[in-house]
Amino acid sequence: MPAESSPQRENKPSMKKLVLLIYLVFIFSGGMAAYFGLTHGDSFLAGSGLLSLGIGLILIGINDIVTRESVEQDDAGYITTYRGWSAIFGGILWIVLGIAVLVGAIAVFFGQQGALLQWISKHPGIGLIGLGLVALSSGGRILFGAEEQKDTTLSFLISLPGRAFGLLLIFLGVALLAAGVLEILFPSVFQGGIVTFQVWWKDLKCQVNPIFCGQ
Repeated sequence: MPAESSPQRENKPSMKKLVLLIYLVFIFSGGMAAYFGLTHGDSFLAGSGLLSLGIGLILIGINDIVTRESVEQDDAGYITTYRGWSAIFGGILWIVLGIAVLVGAIAVFFGQQGALLQWISKHPGIGLIGLGLVALSSGGRILFGAEEQKDTTLSFLISLPGRAFGLLLIFLGVALLAAGVLEILFPSVFQGGIVTFQVWWKDLKCQVNPIFCGQ
């Protein structure tokens, strides 16, 4: 394997410093501010913390997509490395979560959390699309896997059940995305589908156990 060029070797430490800076300035400090703000009922502090946290997640996601690499370390010191498509899917996941946190931050700033939840319950299309993107990106990341899962044949075989679960998440994500788009473009068709599903579910429970027929 050819050695990395000098600019590439010099770029990696700088990117690591950038990621560490994002974690410290945006994610850690934002998370702490959001926690204290929410626990003490300070909407400005909580909103500021959530805003910082959301920006940090988006920046991490952009970094993973641009560099196509993500290195994570758990509390036990175990390092997991994602490259290529797995890092891209991970980046998409962080961006989607960051946008969701930003929306929540705006609602907290203006004390409209209840109104936001009520609006989402009446217009679930956007929420379904968001959940679909989360499921799709999570599934893609799991399916393509970490570099450590490709080191040996045994490690790859051990990772197969997890990869199968990732594939199921991808199918679920596509279904949620389709449902979200359907709700936005054709809300009456979406509501009809919900009613049909509720009737089918009730009949299924009745067939499984007659005690559920009256519920």
